[in-house]
Amino acid sequence: MFCPKCGAQSPDSAVFCPQCGNNLTPTVAPPPASGALQPPAGVPQRPRIEDLASLGQRIGSWLIDIIAGVIPLVNWAVAIGNWIGYRRGMTLGLKLAGARIMRENGDVSGFYHTAVRAIAATLSTIPLGLGFWWALWDPYRQTWHDKIMHTSSGKTPRSWRRGGAPALRER
Repeated sequence: MFCPKCGAQSPDSAVFCPQCGNNLTPTVAPPPASGALQPPAGVPQRPRIEDLASLGQRIGSWLIDIIAGVIPLVNWAVAIGNWIGYRRGMTLGLKLAGARIMRENGDVSGFYHTAVRAIAATLSTIPLGLGFWWALWDPYRQTWHDKIMHTSSGKTPRSWRRGGAPALRER
């Protein structure tokens, strides 16, 4: 089987591409309810609500990142760890909370999306943190910086929690 994203050959039993980490299993959408509107072909599907990180996971990861960031000597280690983690779509707080940042099409958010999302988070803090509170009533639990970067925080699959994503373990 060949990866549709990078073209690398993978074993037929592979779930993720060993080169780019792309999910190789086809996603099957549930049958539409009668009269339900369907998105046009080629438009990426949003993640299911049950796959999104809970509010507790989001707040917990944020608190861990903030607390670890104010300790002077730990601050540098956390900053370096976060920059490394951005490649896998997570920060130290997200990793400990069992969550990750994913793009709207379900792919793991890479370094660019995660780093720019972190910079865009300053926009969420300007109006008394309203951008963060927005996740309380948003149907996809997205903050303003998630909406800007077309990302959301999702639960980390159990198979990834030890040793990283399958594609990253094989490298």
